[in-house]
Amino acid sequence: MTPPTNTAPLLPFSPYGTFTGTLFQYSSFPSLTAFESTPSNPNKLILIGGLSDSLIPTPYTNDLQHVCNDLNDLIDAQESNAAAATAGVTTSSCKEDESTETTDATANTNTNTNNKSPFKKWSLVQPIMSSSMLGFGNGSLERDTNELSLLITYLKHHHHCQNVVIVGHSTGCQNIVHLLKYGESEEVIRHIKGVVLQAPVSDREASSATTLDENDTDGDGNSDGDDSVQQYIRHARKLQERGQQEEMMPRDAFWAPITAYRYLSLHERCGDDDYFSSDYTEDEMVQRLKHVGQCGIFFDLVALVVFSKEDEYVPSSVDKDLLLQRLCHAMNVECGSGKVAARPLMLENSNHNLSNDEDDKAKFVDAVRELMSSIQ
Repeated sequence: MTPPTNTAPLLPFSPYGTFTGTLFQYSSFPSLTAFESTPSNPNKLILIGGLSDSLIPTPYTNDLQHVCNDLNDLIDAQESNAAAATAGVTTSSCKEDESTETTDATANTNTNTNNKSPFKKWSLVQPIMSSSMLGFGNGSLERDTNELSLLITYLKHHHHCQNVVIVGHSTGCQNIVHLLKYGESEEVIRHIKGVVLQAPVSDREASSATTLDENDTDGDGNSDGDDSVQQYIRHARKLQERGQQEEMMPRDAFWAPITAYRYLSLHERCGDDDYFSSDYTEDEMVQRLKHVGQCGIFFDLVALVVFSKEDEYVPSSVDKDLLLQRLCHAMNVECGSGKVAARPLMLENSNHNLSNDEDDKAKFVDAVRELMSSIQ
C-alpha cells in the first residue's frame, strides 16, 4: 500500500525567529527547564506565553531579544564614552603635575569605577513550566506561581540576577497577577521591577467570543454554544462537590484535555483564572487587582497594561477602551494621590498576539523598551 502523501504546507523557517543561548534546568522535580539568550546579564526579561504556548510563544519574541541587545549596546556606548572622556581629563592632569603619581593612580581607580553605568544589561529568559503546551489542562495558577518563584530564585543564585521584568501574553497575564499576590516570598517579589500584561483578556468571556460565529445556529446574534458551556460547568461542579476536581472533563468540553478544576477556573465567574472580566463590579475588579498597585508602593513595581482593539478573544459587545481604563484604575486605586503603578496602552489595529499589524507591534515593543530603560 502506498503511504498517504503529506499535503500539509511547509512551515516557514522558524517564523518567530531563532535564538542562541543557554538551556538550563531550574527544577529537578518536576524537571523544568528554561532558555536564556546569550549573553547572560544581571537584568532578566522573562516572557510567559498563553494556553498551549512554549518557547518562542509570540510573534514579538525576537523583537524583545533585539530590545535587550539594543539596551546593552547603549550601556556599552555610554561607558565607553565616559571612559574616553575621563582618560582625556586624566592625561591632561598628569602632564600638568607629574609629581602626584600616587594620587593620580588612586583617582584613576575611582574614576574607572564611576564610568560604570548605573543601568544593568539585559537578557531574555523563556521558561518551560508544567503548564506549557497542553500541560495547562491539569494545572493551576498556584502551580505556575510556585514554578515561577523557583525560576526567579534560581536566576538570582546561579545567573547573577538583580532585576526582573515579566512580559505575559494572554493567560501569561494571569500568571503575573497571581504571582504578584501569591509569590513564594517577599524576596522573589522584590526582584520584579516591571510587568507587562499584553492581552489580559477574560477566558470566560473569550469562550463566548470564539463560539459566537460557529454556534449562532438560529441567527439571533447569540452563541448557542453558551448553553453547552453552562452544561459543562454544572458537570465540573458535580465532580468538584464529590472531591473529584482533578478528574478529566469529557473530550468535547474543551479543545484540550482539561480537569474539572481547571475548566471551572477558566469558565466560572470569579474562578481562579478570572481576573479581567468586563462584567465585574468596580469593587470586584479592585479586589482582584489592587495588589498590583500595592507592589508599586512597596517595591517600586511599574506595570504596562496593553489591549488590542481587534482582539478576537474579546466579545464585540465589550467596550475595550473602558475595560482597559477600569483594569488600570483597579490596579492604581491604592497608590495614593498622583501616584500611578499601572499605565494603559491601546493598540488600535492589532489582534490578540499582535501578528497582524507591524506598526502596532512596533509601538508595543517601544513601550516595553521604555519600561525596561527606566529600571536601574
